[in-house]
Amino acid sequence: MNMADVALTASGEGGTDDRRRRFLGDYLSGSITGGRAWTVFALARPSPSPGRFDQAMYVPAGGVELVAGDRPATTAIAD
Repeated sequence: MNMADVALTASGEGGTDDRRRRFLGDYLSGSITGGRAWTVFALARPSPSPGRFDQAMYVPAGGVELVAGDRPATTAIAD
């Protein structure tokens, strides 16, 4: 992708001026339902035309089946 394909924002980190910065998100989600684990992720493509963006959210088909392991769940933090 070209930098022109990344959206501009005025609320970037690291400064107090009003310069516009490029904004790139790293969106990812995980959910468990129906005995399966599911992830949702964003995928962007190059801009179809100036000032337009093409980004969609995807979920892989089928998810991942959850199976019991041989270690009991605990609330303690592992070393």
